[in-house]
Amino acid sequence: MTRLGFRYTPAPLVKGTAARAIPFGLESLTPSDPGRIIKEAEPAEKPQSKAFGRALYGDRDRRISVRGRLYEVTAPATGCQAQAETRLLGDGRKRHMRLRLLLGEGEKASREQLAQDREFVAANERWRQCVRKDGVKAKNPVQLLQQLPRNVDVRKHSATRADVRCKRRTGYLPVAYATLAVAQQSWLDKHAHVLAGWRELQRRQDAAARATEAARD
Repeated sequence: MTRLGFRYTPAPLVKGTAARAIPFGLESLTPSDPGRIIKEAEPAEKPQSKAFGRALYGDRDRRISVRGRLYEVTAPATGCQAQAETRLLGDGRKRHMRLRLLLGEGEKASREQLAQDREFVAANERWRQCVRKDGVKAKNPVQLLQQLPRNVDVRKHSATRADVRCKRRTGYLPVAYATLAVAQQSWLDKHAHVLAGWRELQRRQDAAARATEAARD
């Protein structure tokens, strides 16, 4: 981007958002805990010119695409973003997209499998009955988060306080994560080539990134 006369600065992360995926909603109301989320609008990137967008994303009519079992995703075929990804992945860029898509589908399948797990269903029902005593009507912790208004501080909201309190009382999180781990491992065992391919490309990216850093030094 610099060579083309532009300055590219990534959009900042939302303050208070989790640093990792939280599949079962909040885990704590402690500010320093990654389970804390302040639900607010994501900051928009600073508006840029069409020339900036073309330099970063290339020709809008030239894209690469891959299809999984459930979805199809596309990415720029030209532009600085595509060049950067190609530098890291070489000829494995489309494969990387497909493997990422398949892993996402595997995660979705693992989550859906929990609906058939008796232990998880029982834990979720205990949680639901518990929060209902505090006037919270939600089928599960994720739905509770989705119902929250924007710009809410979860440390003080009655629903989120009830959520976290009931998770502790009912032992919800240990059951949820244990059953999810079993479902995920089951999916990975059936799709071992997906994980092996992903790890291979991750190593390739790491090696390319280290080589780039060494060249700068």
